[in-house]
Amino acid sequence: MMARFTGLTTSSALLLLLCVQGMASPLEISGFDARSTGMSGAQTAATQDHSATLYNPAALTTVGASFGLGWMVTVPRLTIDLEKPPTSERSQPAYPTTRHGATIGAVFPIGGGLERRIALGIGVYTPLDYTAQGQLLSAQTPRFYRFQNRAEKFVGLAAMGFEITDWLHLGAGFQMIGDLLGEVAVDIRLIDRQVQGKSIYVEFPVKMAPTAGVLIEPIAGLRLGASWRQEIGLEFSIPSRLIIDDGAEVEISVQGVALYTPESYNFGLAYSFDAPKIQLTADVSLVRWSRAPNPSLQLGLDLEGPLLTGLGLEERLDLVGGEGVDVALRDVWQPSIGAEYKMFPAVAFRAGYTWRPSPAPVPTGPYNFVDPNSHRVTAGLGLQVANPLEATSRPLHIGLGYSVTMVDEIDVEKRAAEADPIGDYTAGGEFHSLTFSLRQEL
Repeated sequence: MMARFTGLTTSSALLLLLCVQGMASPLEISGFDARSTGMSGAQTAATQDHSATLYNPAALTTVGASFGLGWMVTVPRLTIDLEKPPTSERSQPAYPTTRHGATIGAVFPIGGGLERRIALGIGVYTPLDYTAQGQLLSAQTPRFYRFQNRAEKFVGLAAMGFEITDWLHLGAGFQMIGDLLGEVAVDIRLIDRQVQGKSIYVEFPVKMAPTAGVLIEPIAGLRLGASWRQEIGLEFSIPSRLIIDDGAEVEISVQGVALYTPESYNFGLAYSFDAPKIQLTADVSLVRWSRAPNPSLQLGLDLEGPLLTGLGLEERLDLVGGEGVDVALRDVWQPSIGAEYKMFPAVAFRAGYTWRPSPAPVPTGPYNFVDPNSHRVTAGLGLQVANPLEATSRPLHIGLGYSVTMVDEIDVEKRAAEADPIGDYTAGGEFHSLTFSLRQEL
């Protein structure tokens, strides 16, 4: 019976967790829409639509009413080449897989006596296969820390922008996620060979993390922006309790933090030239990876009751915590640049570049969180056309953005040499993203 319960409990917990895990935000890695993808995310001072809910909520009062839809596909081409064959499932490298996602967003300026000085914005990204999906792997399993499960996470954003003067804009909002809390309880009577009671309790309390921004337009053509996003992660806790004949009680706890996105401080500038029609943008972000929680699954086993106390086993069989993993992550400064060239009033070409320094040291110890430096190169195309349904005289914007992130190849040499169960290996590769978006001005 104990074996059956343990299997049931573990399976239930893992099935629940399967729907709620991941690491980092897909929008911050790939871009919110085709324009931000094509300009490598350098949008703190240059965003022009509902993507302001992510990049800088203060810009909402500068973009006008609009509604947008988008589609994104991410295609990883990452490799971890082990020098010696894997000896178990734990030593098999884990890779992110190709994923598709959809975005939706809108901006609603508030008119009347406010003279459109206040605007509301919403934005949503959702994977098309699951609301969220991911893994919490063993710390020994080789994987790419920032890319594993990167596009398998629901992102909800809402914000409000305020125009204080013609040159000063402020904004605030939040990003949303839900915790996973629950409990599994089973009461067994061995003498009667019956299950007296069983219950499963699960809840998803909503968690919100604030965002804020400021946008300044000191002179014609120049915009300066700054924004802040608080860290956010899904905390899950699923204790499972088994009571046997009132003589013994076994409690298994499964807990941890997943779907983690770090706190970031973002600074940007954008300058628009009249002739030729070019906008140049530059961003730099301080990403607080040093605050990231333990990335491993925490397990606990607690046995108590009169029977175990009489046998002297109440404390000896307890298991507290899990893998005490210290990845030794550090904060990083991440620069980005972007450009948009309007060759014709209705045609725009875009390009960008981002350097993503690694927040993690080379994993020479027992853990295998791999995260080399990477370089992201992007390109995009924007078209402005008349609404084909003639539902409005306002233009329809069509965008296509592509990015390739080239991950530096690194050689990992283990301090324990042949004694290490994984051994030495080489890691590197590429990560491709393609984004298509439609935005209708209202």
